[in-house]
Amino acid sequence: RILNRPPKLNLTFHVVSLDETIQTQAGTFNNCLLIQGEGEVNVRTDRGNNSAIVHVINKDWYAPGVGLVKTERTEKAETTFLNAGLYELELLSY
Repeated sequence: RILNRPPKLNLTFHVVSLDETIQTQAGTFNNCLLIQGEGEVNVRTDRGNNSAIVHVINKDWYAPGVGLVKTERTEKAETTFLNAGLYELELLSY
């Protein structure tokens, strides 16, 4: 029997850059802080008969005086049961 519990994902974050330039629908922001987190999680696939390792990369851009202006998250697994995914959020106006 498969229990419907979400798998636990731990991400390790580090500062990638202190001077990124990022463009969003709200405009272009300079001198942004880019923080990247990476981790892996084992998820069940094929109705629980198999499992796959999903590699997750999360990127956050913070603009001085504004805060978080963009988030980008990718998820990839080497299995035919899961498609790669991209999740993006960005500031629309400021």
